[in-house]
Amino acid sequence: MFKKKALTKLIAASIAAGILSFTSMISPANDFNDVPILQTSVAHAKSAEDHYNLGNKYYKSGNYRQAIVEYTEAIRLTQPGCYIDAYFCRGFAYHKLKNYDAAIKDYTKVIESTKGFLGIPTMNRLSCEAYYNRAGAYAVSGNLEAALKDFTKVIELQPDKGKAYYLRGLIYKAMGDNTKAQADYAKARELGYNG
Repeated sequence: MFKKKALTKLIAASIAAGILSFTSMISPANDFNDVPILQTSVAHAKSAEDHYNLGNKYYKSGNYRQAIVEYTEAIRLTQPGCYIDAYFCRGFAYHKLKNYDAAIKDYTKVIESTKGFLGIPTMNRLSCEAYYNRAGAYAVSGNLEAALKDFTKVIELQPDKGKAYYLRGLIYKAMGDNTKAQADYAKARELGYNG
């Protein structure tokens, strides 16, 4: 059986690589370089968007704790459930600080907010990424069953995401199901992901 500690390290590294792509999508302009870092200071932040943008700047600079403060303020200044991007980004910052329980709560908030008619999740990139990141947080915190469920949901939403098959394969292997693990590894390779 795959050792749990080795699995945790492997999944953490794989998820971290996925989180690094986060910086290309969190800014409304999709580019941190468009906004000078000192243009909006904490003292001048007035709106949820100001705090969100400051959170993005702090995240980019590696100051995850201050990013969390700013994302939290952006959330506080809006109607409940309205600033879903801020929950998503705050989840990333918590994830980077290895506060997996808090990250899971924020990713769950994103997932719950993207449910459409009759509670059926709508297909959008944000909800898929939230499932993916929550799966990683569950995995590194030892909740393999929840991680398996979320990676399966990612595959359902984006069947061409080879890395999700690979990571689900790691979960299956850790749970002792080598047949399913090998099938997922093969599918990941078929989709161009070689781990």
